[in-house]
Amino acid sequence: LTKEKGLRLVRWNQFPDVLGRDALAILSVSGHAALWIRGEDEKFEQLKVFNEGRGQVLDLAFGPSFLGTILGTASADGSIRIYEHNDFSLSATLSCAHGTACSALAWDLTTGRPGLVASTGRNQLKVYRRDGNVEWFLEEIRHLAQAQDTILHVAWSPRDAESPIFAA
Repeated sequence: LTKEKGLRLVRWNQFPDVLGRDALAILSVSGHAALWIRGEDEKFEQLKVFNEGRGQVLDLAFGPSFLGTILGTASADGSIRIYEHNDFSLSATLSCAHGTACSALAWDLTTGRPGLVASTGRNQLKVYRRDGNVEWFLEEIRHLAQAQDTILHVAWSPRDAESPIFAA
């Protein structure tokens, strides 16, 4: 699917009915991200390359179906970028970390409240929410004193309302 020498991450769109066809987001070892769509001939076509400006893409994830067609990226420049609509145009840039990378992100797929969690690389998790269909805002910062290294993965539990966010 790519001319890059190696893939770091592949994410399938979990809700193909929202987009109307299969979508696949890939992240190369060099930090380039691209979106591929299955065409009518069943072959994948590259729809978009995500230009992150000053930093490599470190993680990416499709959002929940109740938000429509949405993809988030976490970048080495400390930003989260949100791409929406069928053309995956940039709709928001969130400041996740100053002077360090935003290393991972995950969407809240369960509450019906638009949200995502991101790791800052400074033993912190930041939870962002969306005010209706308008603006994203920082809801909370969680400090993880026990984290010794950069947090590389985060996940939002679909069932645990008491402690829904996990980091590794």
